[in-house]
Amino acid sequence: MNDSVAGRLASGAHPRLLTGLPVLELRDGTVQIGCDADRGLRFGAGPTGLGRMLADLTGEYSLDDLTVRWNVTPGLVDNLVTTLARAGLLAVDDPQEGPLGGTRVARVVADTLLVPGLVAGLLEAGVGMVQVVAPGGYQDLGPGHDRVHCVDMLDRRPLPAGTPTVVASGCLEPDPALIEALMRADDPHVVLRPRPEGVLVGPFVVPGRTSCLTCGDLTRAARDASWVEQRAAMISSPAPYPPALREWATSMVMAQLSCWGRGGLPDLADRTVEMDTRAWRQTWRAWRPHPSCGCCWAPAGSPSGSRHAQTASVPARVPSSSTRPGSAQILSTASP
Repeated sequence: MNDSVAGRLASGAHPRLLTGLPVLELRDGTVQIGCDADRGLRFGAGPTGLGRMLADLTGEYSLDDLTVRWNVTPGLVDNLVTTLARAGLLAVDDPQEGPLGGTRVARVVADTLLVPGLVAGLLEAGVGMVQVVAPGGYQDLGPGHDRVHCVDMLDRRPLPAGTPTVVASGCLEPDPALIEALMRADDPHVVLRPRPEGVLVGPFVVPGRTSCLTCGDLTRAARDASWVEQRAAMISSPAPYPPALREWATSMVMAQLSCWGRGGLPDLADRTVEMDTRAWRQTWRAWRPHPSCGCCWAPAGSPSGSRHAQTASVPARVPSSSTRPGSAQILSTASP
């Protein structure tokens, strides 16, 4: 059984079929769930109204509600939803909980036009409170944001260790002192950086478990002795986020945080993805932990900094998640 679903199939659970999953009633009396039998399920001729019963699995009704609504025994309901859960076709909705519903507080460190979208995404995902860290505060968040606290410094109102954080740098590279503070606090964080006509997202850093930004700097410095000088200049070089890519960048961040909030390791752990408005292609790069950094041990895998296509295969170290890019060969292992 799909453990993440099975553990929540109590009588008060609200099961639903995965979004967009069709229920097809065929002429021979069978009912198919899914676009094809290989990846879905096909039920033989069963009780009249099976299609209607399946159509009721919208997350609106609890198991107890469904038993009454269908006028069937609890055992039949349990058998149906258990079969669907084992096939990975069922989700369980808590009407009051989003993908980050168990996250009491999250942080956004930014002074860019991405802030409203990031804050709205976090609140809609169920985060209890969002702290926005921006010089001089950040007021352009719209009405009704009583769950948003704005401060001008990271340590102005300290949050618990382990607070998930989004860093949306207004310059080409983020302030290293900020990143160091997040590492010391064991705060998982995902970084956004503007690029010429583009956006660079990642890595998603879990202190002690995945590569950090310093790992990337050490890798690049080993290949280009001037990288330290370049980065110092980029830290103080403001750049805009292209309007056409702001929603893409925000959705990428929300996917990573939602995966983390559900107990997974996001796709951007040890990786970055970049897109620009010239080629409109995603470039994925793997960044292994650097042995000289000390944040964690570097596992075997793709060369650090290697580039991947828009649908590049996920390195073996990265667990599966709902956001994995797909499968294709690595285009190049050249340094970025």
